[in-house]
Amino acid sequence: RLICADRKIGGAAQARRGAALLYHTTLIVREDPIPMERLLRALRPGYSTSAVRSHPFPTASLAEIIGRELNLNAVGDTVLAGIVRFLDETAIGERVTEEEGARAEKLLQEKYGTERWNRQR
Repeated sequence: RLICADRKIGGAAQARRGAALLYHTTLIVREDPIPMERLLRALRPGYSTSAVRSHPFPTASLAEIIGRELNLNAVGDTVLAGIVRFLDETAIGERVTEEEGARAEKLLQEKYGTERWNRQR
């Protein structure tokens, strides 16, 4: 959990299937008209899992905490800059091939960056 002012503004989860691992994080940047209970299974009545249980916690958006609207692209750029500084830009450049970068950009444009993908459920 990422907590600020006694409210959860982000979290992380993972799923494992064989040798594959999907790890994702969430940062609540601004309020959404879709209620959190509709987006998060752990908040639904009767939710049960055989895996590690989620820990529901009161949420807030980062915009709500700081008291002003935030531009999603600016937030993304700031997070990316922090990651690059943390990992050392030259090391990242050596690990990600041009082909991998192009594939990631294509997936962002055609799938993960679309309203359809991000508003499903």
